[in-house]
Amino acid sequence: MKRILVGIDGSEWSEIAARYALEFAAADGSDIQAMGVVPVDAVGGDRANAAALAYSSEVLDGEHMARRAVNEWFDKTERLCSETDVCFVRSLDVGDPAEQIPRAGITARLTVVGARGADEGRQRGNLGRVASAMLRSAIKPMMITRDQYRPIRHVLVGWDGRAEAAHALEMVYQAARFGDWQITMVAGAPPTSHIAETCLYVAQYLKQEGISVRTHLTAGDAPEVVLEAAKAFEPDLIAIGSRPKGAGGALFSGAAWREIVDAARVPVLLYR
Repeated sequence: MKRILVGIDGSEWSEIAARYALEFAAADGSDIQAMGVVPVDAVGGDRANAAALAYSSEVLDGEHMARRAVNEWFDKTERLCSETDVCFVRSLDVGDPAEQIPRAGITARLTVVGARGADEGRQRGNLGRVASAMLRSAIKPMMITRDQYRPIRHVLVGWDGRAEAAHALEMVYQAARFGDWQITMVAGAPPTSHIAETCLYVAQYLKQEGISVRTHLTAGDAPEVVLEAAKAFEPDLIAIGSRPKGAGGALFSGAAWREIVDAARVPVLLYR
């Protein structure tokens, strides 16, 4: 069973994350698992209360929850799923969401979280605790969404010829076949390089599969190339393959993808 995990906390940020998760789920037949994590002090430090809270209308008064009823977290997401054939599952835990959500994401096909949480304001360019924790510790694909939702019609894919970039493109390709998305492949390499050659080859294959795709080849460093291309082409989503910090030879290694996530005005999908 394919499963997309989305972190929810009752905020507008998490509702936007749920909408993007639903787009991918509807495209490839995945289920949606909506996960809410309640701070331990909000339930008197008792994890045993979690199951009851998940289906009650009890109002929490935790430091990070601003008196939100737990069932409303799930109801918002479930209403979105009810408009499609996507299967919806509730999941509630007690603890620190910055620890629990990355851990739960280990078994998910994709984890989607908002850039910020319910208590973390609307500053653009800074990530909240959960999004930052995902970037630090998640070992599976993730998507960090921003403060606005718009349906995905155009995806910019960063290409460096490596397996991680190919897998990121494959995730987008599967959804593009369903949603009729356009793909722009961006390679930070000279047109005569091996990376550029593989980019053009893959783009040609996608065209033969009926995908609308174009390429953008330009020498430069990953953050600059991707962010400048995003300004020029105005995609609805950026997708890149990320490698651990210090991985040699990768266009999107180390702090490069963190800089892209921080600066991007649209959601970023990172394949790991």
